[in-house]
Amino acid sequence: GGILKVTDAQNDEHRHIWSSMVLIRFHTPLSVDKNRTYVRKGVGFVVDRKAGLVVVDKFTIPTSLGDARAAIQTPSGCLDCNAEVLFVHPVQNFSVVRLDLRSKRGMRMSSVLGEVVISETALKPGDKVEFFGYSASFSAIKMKPSITFKYSAVPPVDARTVNTAYHTEYLGVDQKMSQTVGGVLLHEEWKKTEAEGEPVEAAAFQMRTLWPFDKKYHLENVIVPADVVRPVIDAFRSVCKDSGETENGVGAARKKRKMDGDAERTEDAPQQGDIAGRPK
Repeated sequence: GGILKVTDAQNDEHRHIWSSMVLIRFHTPLSVDKNRTYVRKGVGFVVDRKAGLVVVDKFTIPTSLGDARAAIQTPSGCLDCNAEVLFVHPVQNFSVVRLDLRSKRGMRMSSVLGEVVISETALKPGDKVEFFGYSASFSAIKMKPSITFKYSAVPPVDARTVNTAYHTEYLGVDQKMSQTVGGVLLHEEWKKTEAEGEPVEAAAFQMRTLWPFDKKYHLENVIVPADVVRPVIDAFRSVCKDSGETENGVGAARKKRKMDGDAERTEDAPQQGDIAGRPK
């Protein structure tokens, strides 16, 4: 259990969207903020395939102290690789991880990954969207809801923990989505833009969060607008670009630094003679 069951989605005409969602497994070996050690699983969204950037809910990854892995189901079996926690948002309900695409497992996984680009067009009440996501049993689900409202929620100060978002912007829809554990919402006209050669844009992400109610914490499904996530992803994307990251995770800049270092060591190395470099 726990692996994304995309049997029905593998033959779907939009399988590239399904392949942009991966299973994130996070293990915390130490107690953090009164939470015992645990293993959590959630849906992550690949927003930059070349850089390996994935957005995941803060319930799945509430801290950087832990081990993360990503997995995706393919017709030939499950592919997985390690992931590095880059960022846990201090107030909003999302974290960012980067897949280890330098490893052999990561290289194989990158060959089947899709991606959804974060949209620059904000959703507003009345907009129609298309939802691609997974149920609690990790079965594929498709829906066509409409946005009904946008609101901000702030939990009480005494109820805030590492697992909760202190201030979160959410979207409401006209269909019940309590049985889903994660998914991506696309603009209504996404098929038209895709036919024109444009990448598929994610307008929002459905994620899970712990919310305090009646002195207890309840796991809730919330929809986070893309404009909340975009500034963070843009910042990490620029860092990856500046460092020369390529699709397999090995940057050209990194290669150049290694070559320059090797050249310097060669120049400094003793030439003909004994160990100290003294002539024989």
